Amino acid sequence: MSFAFGFDNDDIDTPSVPKQVETNPLDAVDGFHVPEIVSFEDILTSLKDIRITFDNYRTPKGNIVYRRELFDVKHQVMSEDAASSMGSILLGDEKDVDLKQNVYEGGFKSWECSYDTVDHVSVTMDLSVPQSILELGCGTALPTCFILRKYLEQISSKNDTTFKPSCFVLTDFNYDVLRLVTVPNLVIHWASTIPPQQLQMLCSGEDGPPLQNDEIIITQRFISAILADFATKNISISLVSGGWNRSFLNIAMSFGVKTLITSETIYSPQSLPLVAELILELMAPTGSICSRAVVAAKSIYFGVGGSVTEFVNYLETRRPQNIELSRKEVGESQLKRVIIDILAQ
Repeated sequence: MSFAFGFDNDDIDTPSVPKQVETNPLDAVDGFHVPEIVSFEDILTSLKDIRITFDNYRTPKGNIVYRRELFDVKHQVMSEDAASSMGSILLGDEKDVDLKQNVYEGGFKSWECSYDTVDHVSVTMDLSVPQSILELGCGTALPTCFILRKYLEQISSKNDTTFKPSCFVLTDFNYDVLRLVTVPNLVIHWASTIPPQQLQMLCSGEDGPPLQNDEIIITQRFISAILADFATKNISISLVSGGWNRSFLNIAMSFGVKTLITSETIYSPQSLPLVAELILELMAPTGSICSRAVVAAKSIYFGVGGSVTEFVNYLETRRPQNIELSRKEVGESQLKRVIIDILAQ
């Protein structure tokens, strides 16, 4: 007769496997690059008496934008502190100006998708009305600069005396990018909307040498004039430096923006989920007023791992029912570029 214990397999304890808790990428980022609100006026003041040289550029659809020349940025850095971390990037290997992950995120250069974004918003946004925009990873900030310039041109032609508030929030990983290209590009676009005689007075004075067509000088008169003009027209400019995490999200939400714009930010497996989660959180149906996000990117980023397909798949598996996505290819090069429009219903 065989012997058996008096219990069956159901009574045998099996080791329990702990449930894996998925961490939101915004909560998994270290706090080394702490996000921080930066004063627009303070950056302007730090640029006092700096001569800015710029170029104009026509987008594929014929829109004009202005951008500070990279050699001009390098010249300023050399005159200030060439040994700084940004100085070593700007004045070192040319490849470093493209990207140095977690140190410098490519903001000194104007990338193709930023021009695609300019063309896209030029036909999908009413640029004659007050705006409420956050540009994520703005770098040279050409889309926001274009939107601001078009809005200023529209309201100047109407001779209005009262203005509803407009809010522009520009964010970049690097403070030096905000100081050396974001704000200079912003003030160049503002300067393009005022009469040449007024610009001459602000930059050189009545008896000063005539300005060249490709330069401005940020004098104290210039600083006072742009701040006064923005105050009169109820335009706020806010700047945020640092990494993307939960603290950054809280700062972004505090501005209550209605539209998020970003280009060339989903280039890697590390950045892609952060961008997606920021959009999902800002557009969540629980009290947020952000109703649109525009994401411009190359179809695939060879060598670094990001892609539009992976980004869209990430959003599709997590988006609430109130969010809809559409995408369209732009450009005629072999490497396709894409605009993704994300709308909250």
